[in-house]
Amino acid sequence: MTKNGTERQRSRVIAVMLSILLCGLGQIYLRRVLKGLILFISFSCAVAIIYLAVSRMEFKIMDWGEKELMFNPSRVMSYQERDFYVADIMKITGAVQLVFTWVFSIADAWRARRIPSR
Repeated sequence: MTKNGTERQRSRVIAVMLSILLCGLGQIYLRRVLKGLILFISFSCAVAIIYLAVSRMEFKIMDWGEKELMFNPSRVMSYQERDFYVADIMKITGAVQLVFTWVFSIADAWRARRIPSR
C-alpha cells in the first residue's frame, strides 16, 4: 500500500473510532463539520426523546394567553380497542432514531474521504 493509501486508511479508522465514541465527531475530524453537527443534533434529539419518555413528567410547551399547551407522555391512546402509552411510542421511535443515526455516522465515517486543508 502506498503512503497515501496508508494515510487514508488510518484517517478512516480514526474517524470511525471517533464516530463510535460520539456521533458526528468522525465527520468533524474529516472536516465535514456541517454533516457532523447535523448527526450530533439528531443523536441528541433522540436521547432527549428517550429521556422525556422514561421520565414521564408533564411539561408545559407554551403559554397562549390564559391557556397552556401541556405535553404528558404518560397519557394513554386508544386504537382499535387497544391502549398505547405515548411514552412507549416515544421510546421506540427515539431508539430507532438513535440507532439509525449512530450506525449511519459510523458507516459514513468509514466510506468518507478526508477533505484536504487549503
